[in-house]
Amino acid sequence: MHYIDKLLEEYNTVPNVVKELPGTKIIIPPNFVASQYEDALSYIIQKLQNDPKSKIIYCWPDEGYLIDIIRMMHKLGEILITEHNVSPENFIYVCAASPTQTNIDYYKKYQELFPYLPRHVYCLPTWQHGSSVFYDEEPEPIDHSVEPQREKKFMFLNRGARPHRSIALSELYDRGLLSQCHLSFYDDSVCRTAITELAPNLAPKVISNYDNVFSTMLPVGLTLTPDHHNMYKLTSEDIALHQSSLFSLISETVFCSNIDTLLDASHELLSNALCFPCNLLSEKTWRTIKQKHPFIILGHVNSIKTLRELGFKTFSPYIDESYDQIQNDEERLLAVINEVERLCNMSDEDTKVWLENVHQITKYNFELLTNSNVESFKFESSPKKVYIVHPYGEFYHHVEKIIETNPDSILLWSDVEYDAEGIFRNFLEQLSDYITSNNKPVTILYPGPSRKLTENISLEKTYGYYLINNSMVLSQNSHVDFNNVHLEADKLYTLYCNRGSSERVKIIDAFAREGMLSDGIVTFHGIYNNEQPKWQYHNGSALTDEDNFKIGEFGPGSPQYFPKSFFRGFADVVCESRVDNHEFFTTEKTAKSIAALKPFLALSCQNYHRYLRDEYGIYPYSEIFDYNFDRAHNIDDRIEGIVKNMQRLKTMDKDKVHSRLFDKLVHNKNQFIKYGMIRDNIVPKSLEFVFNEPYELLGDVIATDPWFELIRKNGWLT
Repeated sequence: MHYIDKLLEEYNTVPNVVKELPGTKIIIPPNFVASQYEDALSYIIQKLQNDPKSKIIYCWPDEGYLIDIIRMMHKLGEILITEHNVSPENFIYVCAASPTQTNIDYYKKYQELFPYLPRHVYCLPTWQHGSSVFYDEEPEPIDHSVEPQREKKFMFLNRGARPHRSIALSELYDRGLLSQCHLSFYDDSVCRTAITELAPNLAPKVISNYDNVFSTMLPVGLTLTPDHHNMYKLTSEDIALHQSSLFSLISETVFCSNIDTLLDASHELLSNALCFPCNLLSEKTWRTIKQKHPFIILGHVNSIKTLRELGFKTFSPYIDESYDQIQNDEERLLAVINEVERLCNMSDEDTKVWLENVHQITKYNFELLTNSNVESFKFESSPKKVYIVHPYGEFYHHVEKIIETNPDSILLWSDVEYDAEGIFRNFLEQLSDYITSNNKPVTILYPGPSRKLTENISLEKTYGYYLINNSMVLSQNSHVDFNNVHLEADKLYTLYCNRGSSERVKIIDAFAREGMLSDGIVTFHGIYNNEQPKWQYHNGSALTDEDNFKIGEFGPGSPQYFPKSFFRGFADVVCESRVDNHEFFTTEKTAKSIAALKPFLALSCQNYHRYLRDEYGIYPYSEIFDYNFDRAHNIDDRIEGIVKNMQRLKTMDKDKVHSRLFDKLVHNKNQFIKYGMIRDNIVPKSLEFVFNEPYELLGDVIATDPWFELIRKNGWLT
């Protein structure tokens, strides 16, 4: 028997909603350790051999969106869907996140980050439904007095020392409020790193209090003992504490509301936070409602809103619940303590009026919790609506269409244009208010490095020019015997410049200075800054290799085709499209030299040749070239280095050079072709949804056709 089957036997409380699902079920139970996901993978694969259509159920009916489980489900989903052809429809996630629209929205956000999460989610009211078993023996009906004099003002019950509880404890101590509460704090440990990450401004004071005060004060058991160390079950002593206090400060399990904090968090904070942001109302909240006790929730943002969504009443205006909407965790915690302090400072007269008002609400909530028939809630990800905008032509009409269709996300499909940020700047300004107010994720697909522009807008590196390089460059001139193209070379090099730029003028002039223009095929078809270039060494004669040459978008005149004179040059000087530092942009200019088995040097950004090695596996031709120029920060120095390399090459025997480089030339071409066969190189994260969830593309859908053609050709999408 597989040990996961044994875990399932030990668990032995599979929810009815899971038992009632039709068909064969493969259940990963909640007592499974998520870090052992390789064991889960082998277990699932073994079970699928018996029934490939089995439902794979991740069963965590007591917890919210657990960080480890979310990551595990994504890893398993990716492998099972992409490598074992398991249908995305066969994955189910069972959890205890409150069944509200807020939590559905959170889950959709996690699907953006972890695209192989299950589509089908069951939210079970485990803790709300379990409110009837909070006592060893059901007590008599509870009625609270409206008399203001109580032993304590409030209750603050804690077992584990989660960071937000430790911070709250410190604030209550600093304000002199601990003497006014029934306090339990059964754990005397302190999570220093997690506290610092969660509340950087308060952390020094909190840690000082732990070192100087709490180290001797904690633990405080109150009604907790070694035999009764969990507050899931309330004793008669616990009930008496509720009756001898005015209200509860509920320290819920889930507090951290910032997913970015958790994505970059230390292990200490992750292990204490437990869940990605979600609203999970545990027994801590429901037992307080069962005790008819007014409360403030020290929990996740929108915890109070969640109660209202579930039909319960909350205590505004008698309690200032504006804290519930504060996104910043540290600020929300302080707002909670501020309200606790305000309530503690009410006069007896005000307290009596306050109790008369809030008790009407506590009675209503008690009746609703006691008498309602709570059912599980299932939601499915609706087809993801993605709006595509292509940068060519008139694309501003899409602004109104995007607002009208209200897609889940927006993709600006600039796969071959490096200056995508500039191209779409005005377009994004027109959509700015809509994007911000609706929290819409916008991804600009472009050939450069990934980076974030704003909270909602990101640039994402994609295959860029590779599709053009692969489908056009590598397939052109199939009749050419690339193994022997060097035999046709009657010139040292080629240097093609279809468009003018200052660096291209400089490199041509540098070759002219050395008297080397006649050694190469050199063209310059464009002007620079709307002016004819001002040559210092070149005599100004026309630089062309074909009479009446015209650049065309398609056919032999297009940049993707080899020029007629291409094979007359033994080597190539490639003038790439981008030259500023960090602008790594590999276009057809580089790809043509790789495809034709020709050695080359590129005038591009600093470290471009190192980038070709690291990104594509293109080995440098260090047998004949000195690549020190590639490291030069100044472009003039890079130009001089290229010219000197060509001067040295001029003195070498071309047949011997070709023989010496041939294996490396073939290797580099094969590496360049293989690059497009690796899925992660071609599929950006923002497009992973096409493999694992239903979707609807809107806008310039035709722009995606070449990409879909490639991923189908490679067998990644059927």
